[in-house]
Amino acid sequence: MLIHAPAGFGKSLEAASRRLDEGAEIAATLSLPRLTARIENERTRWGLRPTARPPAQREPAAAASASSAVNGFLEMTADLDEDTAIRTLLT
Repeated sequence: MLIHAPAGFGKSLEAASRRLDEGAEIAATLSLPRLTARIENERTRWGLRPTARPPAQREPAAAASASSAVNGFLEMTADLDEDTAIRTLLT
């Protein structure tokens, strides 16, 4: 579900962007790929610029979930990455 911001929402959108930046930094520091994927997905949904997350960091989740036994966390991360990629291509 794509959420549209109401008129006059600019300052709140800026605050949300700052919070997402903080979350992305924490996720990178703590090596939390699912949180990183979720933040990237949320940025895409809101039409915000993506963080500087190299593509090399996106691939392992999809590759690992395809090559190993079902792992819910890796699968969710791969799903979020795919959803983000699709949304990015549609914009």
